[in-house]
Amino acid sequence: MTNSLQVIYKIGGILVFVAIMWLLSDSILSLWLNYIGMPIFGKIESTCINDLCVLTIMLMFLWFLWKNKNQEEKHFLFTNIGLCLLFGGGILYSYSRFTNTASFTFFYNFPILAYADILPVCIILGLLFNKEWRKYRKNINGEKDDKIKDAIKLYLAKDTTNYAIMIANDWGAGKTYYWKNILAPMILKEGRYKPIYVTTFGIQSVEELHSKIIEEIHPIFKGHLTKMLMALCNCMLRLFGANLNSRETNSIIRYMNVDWDKYVICIDDFERFAKKDSIVSYLGYFNKLIEHCNAKIIFIANEGKIDNGNYKEYKEKIIRNTYYYFSDVKEVIIEYINDELQNNLDLKQYLKEKLDYITNLCIRTKTVNLRSLFFFLENYEQIYTLIKKQKIEKEYEKQVMDHFLFLSFMYSIEFKKNNIHLLQTMDIARLKKAIYEKWQNSISKSYSFELKEYSEEQQEQIKLIELYYGLGLIEIYQSKASIDFISNGYFSVNEYKHEIDDYIVRIKRKETSPDESLLNRLKNLWGLEDSEMNSNIEEALSLLEKGEISLRLYPLYVAALIRIRDYHFAVIEKNDDELLSILKNGIEKSRKTAKYVPNMENCYAMEDYDNKGNEIYKEIRDLVLKYNNEIYLDEKKNNLKAKVKDCIFEVLDELSSLDIPIEDIITSQNFFDEVKNATNNKKGEFINFLKKRNVALLSKYDKNFLFCLKTIVKDCLDKNPEYCVSRKYIVLLQETIENQLKGMS
Repeated sequence: MTNSLQVIYKIGGILVFVAIMWLLSDSILSLWLNYIGMPIFGKIESTCINDLCVLTIMLMFLWFLWKNKNQEEKHFLFTNIGLCLLFGGGILYSYSRFTNTASFTFFYNFPILAYADILPVCIILGLLFNKEWRKYRKNINGEKDDKIKDAIKLYLAKDTTNYAIMIANDWGAGKTYYWKNILAPMILKEGRYKPIYVTTFGIQSVEELHSKIIEEIHPIFKGHLTKMLMALCNCMLRLFGANLNSRETNSIIRYMNVDWDKYVICIDDFERFAKKDSIVSYLGYFNKLIEHCNAKIIFIANEGKIDNGNYKEYKEKIIRNTYYYFSDVKEVIIEYINDELQNNLDLKQYLKEKLDYITNLCIRTKTVNLRSLFFFLENYEQIYTLIKKQKIEKEYEKQVMDHFLFLSFMYSIEFKKNNIHLLQTMDIARLKKAIYEKWQNSISKSYSFELKEYSEEQQEQIKLIELYYGLGLIEIYQSKASIDFISNGYFSVNEYKHEIDDYIVRIKRKETSPDESLLNRLKNLWGLEDSEMNSNIEEALSLLEKGEISLRLYPLYVAALIRIRDYHFAVIEKNDDELLSILKNGIEKSRKTAKYVPNMENCYAMEDYDNKGNEIYKEIRDLVLKYNNEIYLDEKKNNLKAKVKDCIFEVLDELSSLDIPIEDIITSQNFFDEVKNATNNKKGEFINFLKKRNVALLSKYDKNFLFCLKTIVKDCLDKNPEYCVSRKYIVLLQETIENQLKGMS
């Protein structure tokens, strides 16, 4: 019986068993509850001693499993009966456990878990430690014995064969890689046969295919020298009125004598033949090579792309065995590291350390396409090289590398799937809200969550976030530099430097700041005891009111407190008005010692979600951003005042777009004195400054400055009527002032 039939029979048996259980569900459930579930697990008292006893039993069971982990016997649960009982028992237990049809005793110290939960845990652990299961798990993870290799060895060991074999799977699964790096070297090493590789790409006829095979067997026909000689001969023939066309050239090659029994011919992309109407002629050609020339032929194909009606009929005549290849991701990465990174020893060592992490990422995201995997590794090589060139503190370097490794993997894989646009257009705040609510809904039925309120694109984005980040309290990062590089090939060194610096700042804040630490505790909703949660809330409100929280963190504290309140993790005994008053008073105190934070709005990108306290959050966020901008302008103003004492020209360009009055830096009289005393070339720079100054800023701050300057300039022109270059610049200054004043009106 074939493996596929065995699977079908096994699934069929389980389904029949489930159907029977469904028909007898009431009786079975009654027996379970009355004689096993309730007597054993419903009447146990919940105490610390009982908790300790149950945990001791679990530890003893683990010790027993570890001691016998290498047992050779097949586990009972892997039999058909065992699988049926396992499946049926799981349904019975889940139904009684999660539908409130039975009252189970819960752990005293871990009230989320019931004593009865040790049963499924023990069964699962027993399976995981069982040798048979470990073999199966290795197979699904790509860590399998190379049965294909063994099968091909047997195929080649036969002197005469009247059939071909096929290696099949989807595009990008690594079939070609497997041939070139595993099978072909193996064949060469054994020495009996020579491997020949031919791709069907671009081949339009049987004659062309044959010529291609001959060229691979006799590489001289592929060389430039041979082609030049053929072209020269053709020119000579033309002199005598003859012509050797490409078809005739192929004929010369085609009828070369070949010892076919010395070669193993690999035909890649076989599915391209199957799309043609002439598939019969191709298969007929291969049949002649197999039956009459004793050729060994291995086909590589994506059978899912073969839709020719005659294919199955003719396949049975030629191809005896089809083997489905699943690449070993870990081995592929190791080979890539050893082959492609010989000159980059640092990256080589780093990727070896992250080998299990990358492999798990591939398994979790079901990434089996080796082209995508190689694409990711090639991209990350450049990013890693850039990171190494930066002067990053040693303790943060690895975290930065890991951060961009994950982002590079996600962007590279999704780019190959044509999903990169989903990562480019993410509304992180809205999506984070969706993920969080979905997580809440999965835990408690008191929350409702529907994807209907999200567009199709947003639903796809939610799926992507779940795939790469998981559910719950997550921190989603975006790297514009990585997206641009992977999507468009544009590598912005400055953009990467900015993102690296920003990420390090975030790390440092989390590590060193006590108020950041308190914020993280408030976010840890499921990991705190009730008393801890209440004390954290009390401490947070006190520090917020005293202004002892960093100005930047006020909106984040608001978001955390609102989340606690709205999802009923604790009671906050402050109404919205009281909470708002506390926050505003604290902000006024905190801003006095605050320093400017660049790109502060990015801190709130993942917290800006809709909720019942949305208005409070928005008001506090906008107030903090406003004060942060004022701090920036104050710092800038002091800096410019210091600069202007030495050289006014250093501040003109910067001041032209700053949201501060000109008079705060330089008075109209001092400005004109500088113009008057400057060289004629420099006078033009003062005039250009007024032209570049934004009209809105002039209207807001500089009306008085311009009117005073206009008066000073007019007075100067009246006192100096003689024509000269200097006076001409003063006249131009006067015209510029008048034009700017007109623009304001």
